[in-house]
Parts: sequence; structure tokens; C-alpha cells
Amino acid sequence: MFGNDDFKILVKQFEKHLLTSAECLNEYRQYKNLVSGSYKTETLEAITRTIITKYHDEFPNITIFLRCCTVIRMNSVKRLLNTKQDCDKTPNQDEQQNS
Repeated sequence: MFGNDDFKILVKQFEKHLLTSAECLNEYRQYKNLVSGSYKTETLEAITRTIITKYHDEFPNITIFLRCCTVIRMNSVKRLLNTKQDCDKTPNQDEQQNS
């Protein structure tokens, strides 16, 4: 499914705020199906508002995740995704690049 790998990166970054990371990934699949089926013409802002207000019991982790994301600028989220390579590096690789 589109976006699963990117979403896993974000879940790892926000994991301390979520109820469970594994359940968040399961909710994400259901969330994507709901959005693509019922809300595909809505804006991201409208979808976020709807999920937080109407679906918080069905998607508790996604609701927490969306609340976190609503206070973070989009370019910060993109930066998190772009730093995946940095997270995967060993400390020695960082030191070698900075030398």
C-alpha cells in the first residue's frame, strides 16, 4: 500500500506518544480505506477534523498521531522522513562524514 514505509518512519518518531505502534499501523490501513472510500474529495484539514471528532474511538492511535501532526509544520514532517537515512547510520558513519 502506498505510504506504509513512510508512515512506519513517522510512527517510530512519535512512538512515545502513541498507545501502541503496532496497533497504529493496523489503524492506518483502516484509516486509508475509510479516507479513500468516503473522504477522497475532502481536504486534509477536513479529514483530520473528522477523524479526530467522529472516529476517535475507532482510531485512537491515529487520532493521537493526527493531533501531534496538526501542531507540526509540514516541512518538519518532511524533514523527519528525509532523515531516515541519518537514523539508520551508525555513530561511526556520522563521525566519518563530519570529518
